[in-house]
Amino acid sequence: MAGINLDVRITGDRKMMAKIRKLAKQYPKAFHAALFSVSVDIMNATIPRTPIDQGDLRASAFVSEPIKTGNGAAIVLGFGAEHAIFVHEKLGVNHPIGEAKFLERTFREMAPSLAKKIADETAAQVKAGRVSLKNSPFATEPNQ
Repeated sequence: MAGINLDVRITGDRKMMAKIRKLAKQYPKAFHAALFSVSVDIMNATIPRTPIDQGDLRASAFVSEPIKTGNGAAIVLGFGAEHAIFVHEKLGVNHPIGEAKFLERTFREMAPSLAKKIADETAAQVKAGRVSLKNSPFATEPNQ
């Protein structure tokens, strides 16, 4: 399936990244839920920036379940519509609603705070003694 595929790695200062690694190792379910929750936040911030023509581009938004990796977890989020990459990448098009680079721009704007949001959300999940996901039309339960 065509679509948008961005490879984004969360980085931060050493203390913050050490905190995230420790939380992820000690509380993997809470970490996965936090990673998913922050990814849903990213998608929710992206959708209003996504151009509308027929409406199928916005409707193709998705956030995957967390996938365990060697050093943590990964989530895939994006747009599955076949024309998503063309709408995203084509600069110079005047979109009456939305803009080019809608997903990339959202990531760039949110990037400075993502590591802290993931750490804080993981800690909140642990403190509450629960693992919960934010409601979203494209949200699915993570693998735990």
